[in-house]
Parts: sequence; structure tokens; C-alpha cells
Amino acid sequence: MVPAFLMPYRNGWNLALDQINAACGVNGNKLEVVSRDDKGNPGDTVRVAQELVTREQVKLLFGGYLSNTGLVFTDYAKQRRIFYLAAEPLTDKIVWQDGNKYTYRLRPSTYMQVDMLVPEAAKLHKKRWALVYPNYEYGQSAVATFKR
Repeated sequence: MVPAFLMPYRNGWNLALDQINAACGVNGNKLEVVSRDDKGNPGDTVRVAQELVTREQVKLLFGGYLSNTGLVFTDYAKQRRIFYLAAEPLTDKIVWQDGNKYTYRLRPSTYMQVDMLVPEAAKLHKKRWALVYPNYEYGQSAVATFKR
């Protein structure tokens, strides 16, 4: 599951990879990106993470599209003590409630997005709001943060 808007991430890491490897890699070692599709399924996310770390011997994990699968990577990173860069997941839990010293985020979280939205919404002086959101981790997190 690779939505079209994720292609800039792939292009970015490939550009960085080309530049790093053209400059003799890291400590003289060329870098390689090994990717797998977790199909947006938390069970597959665990399997993919285990395969990448155990069989492919990767040294860090990055990616994860959905917040629920990002949380699986977060937990896996903590258990295995391996660096995880959450590229797309927006849920605040990745670095707050379920966060750990092995997990970092690339994008703004739901809190950051709401923090930018609320001052503008307050200027409208409305007393009632209708919130429409996807009924999964990201949407629930965004609405809970907006309500707070």
C-alpha cells in the first residue's frame, strides 16, 4: 500500500542514498534501503519488522504509513532497541503515551496540526462545531486533541 503522495518520501530517501553513497557512504560503507509493504495491517507490520531486522539485518526502521501501524513499529523499536523514524503516522501516541527513546517522527503530529488550527477557528467566534474524521487512530487522536 503506497499511496501516490508517499512517492516524494521515496524520492527523498533515494536522493539522500545516492548522495551519501557517492560520498563513500557512512564510515566507508555504502547504504542500502530494503523496503516491504505491511499492507496497512498491524499483524503484517510486526512480521515485516521482524523480517527486516532478523533476516535482512537492517540497522534502523523508517516509514510506516498509518498511525496504527506506526504504533506497532514504535512498540517494536522499544522492544528491540532499534531506531525507528515515523515518516507518515500522525498520532501523538507515537512520541507521547507510547513513545520511547528509539522512536522519532518526521511529520507534524495531530497536536501540532490542531495547535495551528484552533487559533484560526477561535477567531470565527462559533459556539458549536461539527467534526468529521476517519474512525481510526489518526482521526480519533485529531478530534480528541481539537476538543481539548
